[in-house]
Amino acid sequence: MRSYDAAYLPNGRKRLGWAFHHGIVDMGMNADDFSWLFSRSELGRLFGRGDPRVIAGMSGTEIAKELLREYGIIPHEGPITEPDLWIGDIYWAGWAVAYYQWYTGRPFDRIFEKVPLSEIIGMYHPFHEMDITAFVSEMEMRTMEHPTQSRLRSLRESMGWSQSELSEASDVDIRSIRIFEGDPKEIDEAPAKTVYRLASALCCSIEDLLEDPTAG
Repeated sequence: MRSYDAAYLPNGRKRLGWAFHHGIVDMGMNADDFSWLFSRSELGRLFGRGDPRVIAGMSGTEIAKELLREYGIIPHEGPITEPDLWIGDIYWAGWAVAYYQWYTGRPFDRIFEKVPLSEIIGMYHPFHEMDITAFVSEMEMRTMEHPTQSRLRSLRESMGWSQSELSEASDVDIRSIRIFEGDPKEIDEAPAKTVYRLASALCCSIEDLLEDPTAG
């Protein structure tokens, strides 16, 4: 399933390339830190859905600056030019991953959980000289190589909680939590009230817990 109309894709790819270049090269941010902020931001979610206000209405530099402001970081305000051609591995990584996200329909946070941006940047040689389909195939292979762990477990462990502690904090019985973590897709079928309680306890959105937020 494609994320949005293909007519927006060329601009989207260029804009994400420049957003990553500006945040990482011009602002000096760590690649994985910047992609983590982007993938979990409202701006990143809108981009992934093909919202024209973002992928058509903002430049790559504007996306990067707005993202940093969203997290309370003062962006670099110097003049930045955005040529039509890419200028190196970081721009290419944004350009390529924008295509992959559009092609697969997966949210950016799911993509970077499996293949970090720093690893994608390292794919510049030889993939920048190859057709984009070769990059897609490589990404699919690398994604398959990573063991699947439920998003609920990842978020629980990031809080330093045991299953019983999460059960107490969320008022969701521990048996359900074990089921959701043992079979990640089960949470997509859970009652909305249950997922809401878990999300509230973990200080995340309901979408962050779902294995396939585009389903339904």
